[in-house]
Amino acid sequence: MSAIKKDYYQILGIIDCTDLAIIKAVYKALMMIYHPDRYAGNKDEAVRKSKEINEAYGVLIDPDKRKKYDAGRNCPPLTSANSKSTSHALEIARQACTDHYENILTQTHRDYELKINALKTSISFNEATVKKKDDELSCKEADLVKARNQIKSLKISARHYADELTVLLTIIKDELP
Repeated sequence: MSAIKKDYYQILGIIDCTDLAIIKAVYKALMMIYHPDRYAGNKDEAVRKSKEINEAYGVLIDPDKRKKYDAGRNCPPLTSANSKSTSHALEIARQACTDHYENILTQTHRDYELKINALKTSISFNEATVKKKDDELSCKEADLVKARNQIKSLKISARHYADELTVLLTIIKDELP
């Protein structure tokens, strides 16, 4: 087999004698982080990284492909996982999950901040609209008071004219034969 360019163990962050169950757990944790539909960062980077992870997993999970891969790396034959490699792989899986959920929490926090700011803007706009309507109402109330005063003034003027007409009619009646 020709020289292997990619180090699949390094891509998954495990050592070469890691148990299949641990490889599967690390794979799932890494895919939760780098899946293009979930990754919080650059989508192109997520696609590239998820392809690398899938390729590494495809080789390392299949015993025959893994033996060929290990033979090309000039490594000793596959042995069962020791407690050091298991705890190392579990630590990587734990850290990957922690990082993933921290990213989710950070994104959720940003989303809520945006929603809160949008609500604050909406409230400010509504307060401004209410103030404008209140000012318009105050103006209309002032116009109404002014109109009432004009009506009162017109009523007073009308009474004066009526009184003057009554006086004039009385004078005309007195002068008529």
